Amino acid sequence: MTPYQLTEDELRQEQRKVRRGSGAAAAVCAVVYGLAYPLVFGGSTLAIVYKLYAGMSYWPVVPAISLAGVLAVAVLERGRPFRAAWLTDHGDTNTDIAHTVVNLAVIQLTAVWIARLGDFVPPQWRLFPVQWPLWSQLLLVAAVFDLGLYAVHRLSHAVSWLWRLHAPHHSAERLYWLNGERRHPLHAALMVEKYDLLS
Repeated sequence: MTPYQLTEDELRQEQRKVRRGSGAAAAVCAVVYGLAYPLVFGGSTLAIVYKLYAGMSYWPVVPAISLAGVLAVAVLERGRPFRAAWLTDHGDTNTDIAHTVVNLAVIQLTAVWIARLGDFVPPQWRLFPVQWPLWSQLLLVAAVFDLGLYAVHRLSHAVSWLWRLHAPHHSAERLYWLNGERRHPLHAALMVEKYDLLS
């Protein structure tokens, strides 16, 4: 057990700290934090779609809205962490910054590369239903994106060579907003490619 892992008693104490409070204020707080992820993620996604369909260019709209969403999560996490011990640096912040910068660059470059490959596909061979209403296109993209993430993640635990690329993601001793991209850059590229194949 590392110094950052908790015993069962310590975990229960941490969870009690998170749930403490009573009455209306505690209920409001629980609702706010319970809805925080769907509101931030969903709100950011809807803002991006709205801006892009309004004719604004990808840059700087998508990175700016994405950054605002990430910062909102970071602020909410600081205000009410699942474990207070996760708020302190465990000597992992620089590693997580490096993984995040490298992998976000890999994701962007992979997305651009696959989109450019899509430009060479004749329109009659493209499978994406652009004639559908926007809401149904968004549902299809969300389903393919989430199912693709799930499939790559499951395969990463089942296939040994994929596990070696994915293992750094599970090496963190704490869970916080910055270490979600802790993985091999090739794994980051695999995570994005199935989404871009829609385009």
